[in-house]
Amino acid sequence: MLKPVVLRLHALWQPLPQRDRTALAGLALFAAGLLLVFGVWLPITHFHQQARAEFDSQHSLYQWLQSQEAILRPLQASRAANKPATSNSPPLTIVNTSARELSLTIKRLQPEANGDLRLWLENVTFDAGLHWLYQLESQGLTIKDLQADRQQTGVVNLQLTLQTNKSAATY
Repeated sequence: MLKPVVLRLHALWQPLPQRDRTALAGLALFAAGLLLVFGVWLPITHFHQQARAEFDSQHSLYQWLQSQEAILRPLQASRAANKPATSNSPPLTIVNTSARELSLTIKRLQPEANGDLRLWLENVTFDAGLHWLYQLESQGLTIKDLQADRQQTGVVNLQLTLQTNKSAATY
């Protein structure tokens, strides 16, 4: 395949005068140099600079994370030591009691076959909803799924699925 192309180019090259051949050879060398610089060298150096900048960024993040490890280890240990005990009450009782304590009204409560609870609450203040969710987690329930839809400033509708930590271990 390459041989016919070379033969054709040679046939075009031969009848040219020596000056034209020299000019064409110089032009070909110049074009090859441009192709080498703009097609190979510049993209490689640009990629290298980008990779180096990304490496430097990730390396500085890694160093910062390493420096924060000494701060976080004691906090993690104290958090594990201060973790509240989970309640032995049934999940339905925990949900109803904690909602009543915060004056929240559960619109709909649906127990699932796997032990999960699906809940719907409407027009809950965002702060009260967050406090309630934190309280549920501290009593041994896990939020499996949560959807909060904003109704107005500071008020949301909550739709969530809760599971006990016992059922969470089976997943």
